[in-house]
Amino acid sequence: MTNKTISTLTFLVAAGLLVIFGRSTLIRYQLQQPNDYLNAIKNIKADDLVRIEIAKNGRDLVLTKQEGKWIVASKTADLAKVNELIGSLLPTVSPKIISENKDKFDELELATGSATTVKLISLQKETSFFVGKQIGPDMVVVLQGLDKAFGLISVPSLSETASDWIDKTIIDIDSLQIKQLVFEGSENYTLDQNSDRQWAFEDSSEKVNSDGVNTFLYKFNPFNGDDLASLNQIMQFDPLSSGFKITLIDKSDQTHELMFKLIDDQYVVKRSLDNEYFVISKTVGESFDKNKTGFISSSN
Repeated sequence: MTNKTISTLTFLVAAGLLVIFGRSTLIRYQLQQPNDYLNAIKNIKADDLVRIEIAKNGRDLVLTKQEGKWIVASKTADLAKVNELIGSLLPTVSPKIISENKDKFDELELATGSATTVKLISLQKETSFFVGKQIGPDMVVVLQGLDKAFGLISVPSLSETASDWIDKTIIDIDSLQIKQLVFEGSENYTLDQNSDRQWAFEDSSEKVNSDGVNTFLYKFNPFNGDDLASLNQIMQFDPLSSGFKITLIDKSDQTHELMFKLIDDQYVVKRSLDNEYFVISKTVGESFDKNKTGFISSSN
C-alpha cells in the first residue's frame, strides 16, 4: 500500500469520524433547545402540584398532596413512584417527536378510550397528558393543546389501582441506629447493643454472634411488603393466635413493633405504629422467625 493510498484512507476515516461527531453534537444541541413540548411545560413546577389524576376506560385514580405528603386512598403514596411520574412528564430536555400526523394517533393508542389521561394540577393551572403505547424506551405522549406525539422516557406503569401507588415500606431504619432487639415467639429473648457496638443477650451470659445480629438487622433497611393485606386477612389476624413479634428500639428510644402471623400461606405483618397490615411471602416471613440459637456464637 502506497503512502498516497494510506493518506487518502486516513483522510476518509477522519472525515467520517468528523461527520459522525458533528451529527452527534447537532443532535445534542437540538435536544437542549426547547421544542414545543418543553415550552408548553416550562411553567409547571413539580413543587407546586397539589393533585394528580390518572384515568382510563372510566376508571380513575386521584393522588393529593397533604401537608407535604402525597396521599392515595387515605394512605401514604410511594413517593419515589410519584416523583418518577412527575419527572417523566416534565423532562428537562426536549423529547423527540414521534409523529405530527393525527391520523396515526389511533395506531399509537392515543385515541379516546385507548389513551391514559394524566392530569397534573396545581393551584394555578391544570394540564392534561394523553399517554399511548410504548415504542422501545419511549412512551408516546400528547400534551394538551399540541397536535404532536412525543416520546418520553422513564414513564412508570400508569395503573388506576390505588394499591399500586401506596407506599409498601413496612419499616426503613438504619441498622446502626438500633440499640435493642426484642423477639417474642416460640421463645423469647432480648438483645442489647453495648458501647462497642457488640451485642449481648439480656439476662444471659451466652456469647452473641454480633455480625449475625447486624446482618439480620439489615433486613429492616428497608423492609418492604408485597402488598397491603386484604380485609379478609385483617379479619383473620387474631392477636392471640400463634405467630411472632419483633420490637426494635432505636437510639432515640423510639419503639418499632411488628407482629407476624401466617394467614392463607402468606405472612401478614401488622405495624403497631399505625395499625397498618402488609403481606409478605411465607419464605420471607420465615426468614424473620429467628430462634435464639441462631444468634449464639459458635465459639461459646
